[in-house]
Order: sequence, then C-alpha cells, then structure tokens
Amino acid sequence: MAEVAITTEDRLTRFGQAFLETLFACFDVTLTVLEPGEEKTPQQEVSDDLLALIASFSARLYGMRSHKQKELLQCAQAVLTSP
Repeated sequence: MAEVAITTEDRLTRFGQAFLETLFACFDVTLTVLEPGEEKTPQQEVSDDLLALIASFSARLYGMRSHKQKELLQCAQAVLTSP
C-alpha cells in the first residue's frame, strides 16, 4: 500500500481534496495530512475555495502583465540600441 503525506491539506490541491481522497482510495493509496487544521463549516470551505481561485487567477493575470512588460522593455531596448 502506498502513502502520500502532506503537511497541510492545501499543499496538494487548493480545492477538491475529497475528490483526490476518493481517487487515491481507488488505487489503494492513503493520504496523510501531518498537520490537520481545524474543522470548517461548509460555508467556510466554499469561501476558502473561492478565495483560492481568485488568488490563482489574479496571480496568473499579474504574471501575464509582467511577461508583457518584459517583452515591451526588450523591444524598446532593441530599438534604442540598434544602429
């Protein structure tokens, strides 16, 4: 029997933990959370999931902006330094 050990629940996935536990059980793999948090109400879980989604998408958006900014700077530097 195999085991996956994680420190906290959000280290493996931000949401959908129950799905992964079911999937692991189908393959005879146990999931061990070394530092379980406090019990949450369904409303708290939904709000945590929504906040995680917002954080993920905003990080992606800011990452794209950063990449676009770098491309613009490189283009500007190439134009300014070309003879």
